[in-house]
Amino acid sequence: MILTYSKITTDEYLDFKKLVDKIWPSYFSSILSPDQIDYMMNMMYSQESFVADIANSCQYYFIELNHEKIGYLAYQLNFEPHTCKLHKFYLLEMVRGKGIGRKTISWVESQCKKSKNTGLILNVNRFNETVEIYRSLGFTVIKEIDVEIGRGYLMEDYIMELKF
Repeated sequence: MILTYSKITTDEYLDFKKLVDKIWPSYFSSILSPDQIDYMMNMMYSQESFVADIANSCQYYFIELNHEKIGYLAYQLNFEPHTCKLHKFYLLEMVRGKGIGRKTISWVESQCKKSKNTGLILNVNRFNETVEIYRSLGFTVIKEIDVEIGRGYLMEDYIMELKF
């Protein structure tokens, strides 16, 4: 098993978006309406949003297993003083539960440490089963937030943290 991470450039947006379209809805189809999923995908994964994220020091990566794209992630070093933020981390359904998430979080942690970050934070939907996965990786809930995102939709998240 060869697991690698390749930085996504703005020129690769269309390839990135194809992968997003395959992966992202599967994480939320049991907890969000199809309309909210479409709305959020348009809001968070438009080309304009992608380019703006990169301009704001957010780094996007393809996650590749044996040279095939199986997921993606985005993180930002020093989002807060000494703290990295994992903005996005999603895998194809067929590779979940195989230890790739654990290895990927470990890789992100190593990238954060290189920049003298001592912690990693992320937002996760409170009703998503990944909350328990993050707990098993050592993350703890530090805050509960509700964020209005427009059209009457609400993101009901935990902010979770991993100290290292």
